Amino acid sequence: MGHCNATGNVVAPGLTETDMIRQLQDGKRTVIEEIPLARIASPDETAAVVPFLVSPHASYITGAVPPVASGAGVRH
Repeated sequence: MGHCNATGNVVAPGLTETDMIRQLQDGKRTVIEEIPLARIASPDETAAVVPFLVSPHASYITGAVPPVASGAGVRH
């Protein structure tokens, strides 16, 4: 990819408020309590990283997987 001046990145979203998540009842509160910010992300928050990744500001970033997950992978 680099030789073509192209980048390749992906977004790794955490729990995001969607129709499917809204239907979940069992265990939802327990999962939310394990998220450092103690809430579910909005779709806008999850999508917000994409414009940056395709902007000129990120032209040297490739092979990145930014976690948009409220630090859920971090032990607290």
